[in-house]
Amino acid sequence: MKKKKIILIGVITLLLVITSITLVYLNNDTNNEIYISKEPDKEEINSNGFLTMMYETGIQTGEYVESTSTEWLDSNYVFNASLSACENGGELKWDSSTNTVKLFSQGSDKCYVYFDRKVTLAEVCNVGETLESCIKSYYNELGEGYDGLYLHDGIGSYVNSDQEAGDNSYRYSGANPNNYVCFGDDCSDINNLYRIIGVFDDQVKLIMADYPTTDLLGTDGAYYNTYDDTWWYGDYYKGQQDLSLIGIYNWTTNGDIWSNSSLNTVNLNTNYLNNLNSTYKNMIDTSAWYISGADAGTTGLFDLTANDWFVAESTGTTWTRKIGLMYVSDYGFAASPSYWTTNTASYNRASSNNWMYMGLYEWTITINSNPSRHISMSIYENGAVTDLLAYVGNSVAVRPAFYLKS
Repeated sequence: MKKKKIILIGVITLLLVITSITLVYLNNDTNNEIYISKEPDKEEINSNGFLTMMYETGIQTGEYVESTSTEWLDSNYVFNASLSACENGGELKWDSSTNTVKLFSQGSDKCYVYFDRKVTLAEVCNVGETLESCIKSYYNELGEGYDGLYLHDGIGSYVNSDQEAGDNSYRYSGANPNNYVCFGDDCSDINNLYRIIGVFDDQVKLIMADYPTTDLLGTDGAYYNTYDDTWWYGDYYKGQQDLSLIGIYNWTTNGDIWSNSSLNTVNLNTNYLNNLNSTYKNMIDTSAWYISGADAGTTGLFDLTANDWFVAESTGTTWTRKIGLMYVSDYGFAASPSYWTTNTASYNRASSNNWMYMGLYEWTITINSNPSRHISMSIYENGAVTDLLAYVGNSVAVRPAFYLKS
């Protein structure tokens, strides 16, 4: 077989990793590709002469210099599509779902990849300012959609802004916005890592970034088993916990009434709450949680968008407690705005760019409002919203969510 020389024909994928990179050459009869993947060495890329990486010298300076570092740029930089270009017609595209830059080229090329210095939430916050005020200032200073933050006032100009919740909330959307916060003394502990769902009135709503272990939720109440001892699989799990330590729970052990659910009363609002440091426990507000949803009759088919769910959830009864779970609408609006017209039952882990998706089957607090169904809504492992019988051994993972005191 005649050997082929690979000279940037086809697609090049540049993975943005914090460390460095190596070149992996793939060669077949139909396509030639060069991937830049883990364990990198940036000097090796530059020595090939096809890539020059330019980074902004500071926040919104508009000035760029060539990177001479042997390490890849960190998450404080964002791809600049308007400036990034190639000398011989190659096209550079950003893939937000995988944090990669892809080069499409028909021949040898030399490309310049530009990155802007990203403004972080911490850089906007003033000492003594509340988190709620800081997030609003961040939005007002940087604009709609910056780092995935959108104001749901119903009058946006971006694609699908007419699908906003219209409740004047500020919500994070997209593949991986920098909405992480440390909620605990030890910020290296994965159990203290949370993400901001958004700002609702004057309250910030958080959700655990990863799934809690049984050490936090307990093995009483609605506990059923640990995750990998069941028929639910963890093939798409994105977190850092040991799967064997993640507890799975019934939504309720008494019909489909959340007020009677031991997951609510025991595992979330007793065990989990009491396992928090008292300083942080006192930051959590007692809030009214909507316990409602949509009625799919006896079919179990939900042909609903994120906004449809929001409307359905907001019309039911409420139950006042500190700790709850995500709403289906929280999950629906966490996807990229391009997906807000898609039925949540059709959400897909690979394409919806949903930061809230973590890869395990898990409960929401939203129900099927048909009382004859006894069904609650859950997030399937493939990223779709689906339903499950709320009891009788249907046990999946949960992630506590709560509102901070203003």
